[in-house]
Amino acid sequence: MLMLSSVGYGGSTDRASNGQDPYRAYTRTIVQPMASDGVPVDDGPNNEVITTGTAFSFGSSVWSGYKSLTFPGNPAYWLAWAATSNFTFTGDYCFEWVGKITSLAADQATFARYGGAAEYLDVLRTTGSYETTTYNPGGLAVNAPAGTLVVNQNVHIIKQRDGTNLRLYKNGTLVNSAAGATGMTNGAAIPYFGILDTGTLGIPLFAEICAIRMTAHNRGISGSTAPNALVDGPFPIL
Repeated sequence: MLMLSSVGYGGSTDRASNGQDPYRAYTRTIVQPMASDGVPVDDGPNNEVITTGTAFSFGSSVWSGYKSLTFPGNPAYWLAWAATSNFTFTGDYCFEWVGKITSLAADQATFARYGGAAEYLDVLRTTGSYETTTYNPGGLAVNAPAGTLVVNQNVHIIKQRDGTNLRLYKNGTLVNSAAGATGMTNGAAIPYFGILDTGTLGIPLFAEICAIRMTAHNRGISGSTAPNALVDGPFPIL
């Protein structure tokens, strides 16, 4: 296992920032590779340590001056963060990713939490549907229909808890929602992206991911519309 720690980049002036983020204090991680980066680094305010299963290759990004992390459907390619209080989401939250799926050959994990007996994930199905839950036993599920995600089509996906509402947005438009959401069951669960766990239940991701952001806040999003990073540009890191 390769341990990679961010090196003080978060919020510093040597990193490009697309304006100011009013919710930066609630941001838990931003992974958004710039063209000069050789490894994934955390541009969030806490400069979290990022663990990867192997060294990543990079692809093109939707934004000039940036690049994407290549997830080739191999269980060695994943990102993980420490199971600390920074990643305990008992209240509102927004989980986001920007990029494109490169294959629908198998079911795939995006955001996931692994805690041994308790495993939860957001899963992309071979039909192009997207399924997300509140990550607790018997939790609330919100599913996007088949065809929501298309191979080699860039998207900005937002999973948001706002009070008791769980919402799923694609490119700034509400895809589906449900009422009755509760906080996540975390315990000692490790947050992953791109895999469910590193064992036999991997279901690895086929994608080029330009950005990942986790925020312990609803980011002021409500109703049928949300920000769209494909139009607005990269996530601000200041």
